[in-house]
Amino acid sequence: MGAVEESIQLENKILSNKISKKQLVKEIESIEKKYGEDAFLPYNLVKKEKPWGKDYYNELVLLGNAGACSKEFLLHIIEVRDYLKTRTKIIAGISALVALVVVGAIIACLL
Repeated sequence: MGAVEESIQLENKILSNKISKKQLVKEIESIEKKYGEDAFLPYNLVKKEKPWGKDYYNELVLLGNAGACSKEFLLHIIEVRDYLKTRTKIIAGISALVALVVVGAIIACLL
């Protein structure tokens, strides 16, 4: 297997949530050690500013499917993935808190 195939495997691991950013960095270093500094195909990625949404993540997935597998691309797509996961957890926590307050208020009104 060559560097291109290994970079595609890394992208697949990112998309299937089977790799953390820390693990990704280690695997990138391993690939560069194995194949040299030019192991990853160059790609001029124009990053969008935060806040990122699911639409932006989907755009990145399409770019990856089209062959964007530079080191910078892989690091950015995992950053966006992790940002969205964290944001989803925060929103879920806030929603749960609001639900508890509403239920508490209803119970207080009934007593």
